[in-house]
Order: sequence, then C-alpha cells, then structure tokens
Amino acid sequence: MSHIRCKAMEKVLESFKVSCQNTKYGCREAFSYKEKQEHDKKCPFVACSCPLAADCNFQGSSKQLSGHLSNEHRYYATRFNYDDLVRVTLGVDQKFCILQEVRDGSLFIVSNKVETFGNVVTLSRIGPPMEDGFFYELIAKAQSQGGIVRLKSHTKSTPKWDDNPPSYGFLLIPSQFSCTSRKLMMKLRIWRRLRLPYPRSPL
Repeated sequence: MSHIRCKAMEKVLESFKVSCQNTKYGCREAFSYKEKQEHDKKCPFVACSCPLAADCNFQGSSKQLSGHLSNEHRYYATRFNYDDLVRVTLGVDQKFCILQEVRDGSLFIVSNKVETFGNVVTLSRIGPPMEDGFFYELIAKAQSQGGIVRLKSHTKSTPKWDDNPPSYGFLLIPSQFSCTSRKLMMKLRIWRRLRLPYPRSPL
C-alpha cells in the first residue's frame, strides 16, 4: 500500500511546475522538481557578479552584466574584436584586467599572479560555468632580449572572478621579461566561438 502511495505522490510532484532560480535574471522556464535540478546546472541566465566586486555588488545574467559594465564601468574594460589581435598591458603586481568584445559584449578576464620565477597569466570568461569555451592565443615578448612565450588554449567560464579563476592552461612569463618597465606586455587573439583558430602569425 505504501509503495502505491509513493508512486502516486511522485506523479503528483511531477505534475507541479517550478520556476528556475534565475527568473529574476531573465529565465522564463518552468520544470518539474526532477527537471529543475538538471536545468539549474546549465541555465544560461545564472547570476554573474561584476568583476569590480570590491566597489560594486551588481549581479545579473551574463548579458545584463555586459550592459552594466558598458554603462557603469566603461573605462575599466579594453574593447576588442574576435579574431583580431589586442594589446594587453598589466603591471607585474596588477591582479587582472577586463576585456569586452565590441559586438556581443562578452566579458573576459586576464588574470595575473606573481610567482617565484615570474608571472602566471590566465584567461577566463565571465558567464555560465557549463558554456562552451573560446579558443585563444596569448603571447608575451621580452622587452630587451627578444624572447617569446606563447599559450594556445580555450577558455573556461565562471560566474564570478576570484584570485584562482578556472583555466585549462596558463602562461608563465619569466621575471626578466618585465624587469625594466615592471609591466607585462602581451598580445591576445580570441577566436569567435565555433570557429577553430587557423594558422596565422600574430606578431
């Protein structure tokens, strides 16, 4: 009898629809309890935090965050176009800089950590964790000796930037690359999603 009651209760629960937890950020989907758990892991409207969190507590979908940054912090982001080279300069002790794509507003973070032998630099995107990545190439050149280090990888996404952002790889820039100016001079190319990087000299 109890088994029959449990089955009946399961059917009742499945008939109820619940809204996504990201409704206030734009998601209009509704699901059964079982479906909702799976959807919450992949929802494209997951709350993303402003990377300038020390001075700003804004949260919204990745699209809303893009608009927020353009309107409220427009001078904090370097604008770039997919498939084109963009110059990125960081102080050796600067933790990160923000990049924003011109056409779709996507936000990327170049992160920097000081280590014993130099600087560890990574690239991540601000967005839902389960989304597909972007292929990119990151290059640093020594200011005096002419040496080059290069990383080819693709991005991981995170809804919130922190000191240890997710990444599939990192670029170790030797200390001597920045010994004169105390700046990391880099070039970055991010390819449009679903477009594989093609052979092309970035220098």
